[in-house]
Amino acid sequence: MALFDVQLQEDPHAAIDRVKTLIAQHGGRLEGDASGGSFEAMTPAGMLRGAYNIVGQLAKIDIHDKPWTLPDSMIEKVLREYFTKQE
Repeated sequence: MALFDVQLQEDPHAAIDRVKTLIAQHGGRLEGDASGGSFEAMTPAGMLRGAYNIVGQLAKIDIHDKPWTLPDSMIEKVLREYFTKQE
């Protein structure tokens, strides 16, 4: 469906821990570690599912399933914010 890369701005372990928390706070879950995994999240339009793989400081995001009414650009924007947000 949708593929995009996100340049991580911190240690991959810290980034994934933060993304797990952010996704859980919004009713979803992320299963995996600093090398890769999968996630799902509920959106106002329905369930979103995908996977990620981390190579060095690059997170490769692959959206497998999404509501047809939800634009790829919106999904990418939100996930990019999750993976790069600094606390």
